[in-house]
Parts: sequence; C-alpha cells; structure tokens
Amino acid sequence: SANGNASGMTSELLDDYEEGTWTLASTTSGVTISSQSCRYTKVGRLVTLNGAVTFSALPSNISTINFSGAPFLCWAQHSPGIVREASATGAVYILQLNANNSTFGMNSYSGVANGSARIFVVNESYTFSLTYTTA
Repeated sequence: SANGNASGMTSELLDDYEEGTWTLASTTSGVTISSQSCRYTKVGRLVTLNGAVTFSALPSNISTINFSGAPFLCWAQHSPGIVREASATGAVYILQLNANNSTFGMNSYSGVANGSARIFVVNESYTFSLTYTTA
C-alpha cells in the first residue's frame, strides 16, 4: 500500500515512552542493601528493568530474597528475568515479578550442581534484567 503497511493494516505512532530510575527495597527479614542502581524504560505497556544490587547483611544460607518497588504493576502473569553475580563467581539466578503486583523475588537457579541452591553473599554485585507487560 502507499503508506508501506500491508493491506488492511493500520499504523500507530509511539506516544508513550518513559525512562527513569527506581528504588528496590528488600521485604526479607535480615537483608540489608548496601548499594543499588536501578533503571527502567517503558514503551507503551512494555517495561524493562535493569539494575545492580549489593548486600551488606544477609541471613545465613539464604537463597531467596523478596523485594518491592518495581515502578509499574505487572499484568496477570508472573514475569521472569535473569540475574548474574557480577563480581566473583558469575553464578546465575532467577528474578520473578509477581502477577498483578510490583513485588518480586530473586532466587538461586535450582538444578545447578545436582540440585543445590547457591546462597547469596554479602559484598557481591548482582546485576539483573527483566522485561514485562504492565497491567
């Protein structure tokens, strides 16, 4: 067609773009965040979170940490993301934003080393990325 779209298709302009910073907070008892750097980009209903977090205090043998503070509510499906320990071992963790919420959990990737769960460690940097659709 004359406008470059396939026959019968319509074109929409991008008029909803936003980016900024956000703050995560641990909701797990005994977890102290010593530093964090979190950014988001929102295009329409699609949100991408990127960040890094370091802990100065953790309960012993902790392999799951819960957070609040995602800048936009997730839609009706849990949305997974990836976490990498970036300062020592390069271990991989999973991030999951909870459905209909702005809370999420970070936990060790189970199934590594015969089902063992790698614990979180103080003074290691954990970088993460997650893309989800808003409610």
